Amino acid sequence: MEQVIYDKLQAVARAHKLTNYTEMGALVGLEPHDVRLWAMLDEINQYEHEYKRPMISALVIAKEENRPGSGFWVCASGLGKFIMGGDEDRFWSDELRRVWEYWASH
Repeated sequence: MEQVIYDKLQAVARAHKLTNYTEMGALVGLEPHDVRLWAMLDEINQYEHEYKRPMISALVIAKEENRPGSGFWVCASGLGKFIMGGDEDRFWSDELRRVWEYWASH
């Protein structure tokens, strides 16, 4: 896991904000569509899942779409949190709320 990305996500969560793939990639010298960035976000989500925390990468959105990219849903499905074809907007808003609530006190 790339610690600089994880640290930034925690700061964004505590500020009750969102970030984007461009900003996250710039932290580690990667383009927003680089699979290595996505792999780091997946690894962070897996780590969070092990500790029963919400998916902190819910904070990362594609600027063009103003929501997470498709990899977010694939990761959520792989973690058993989301059923593909389900209500993406509802899942995302619920997960954002859980992220902000958790990190507000940590």
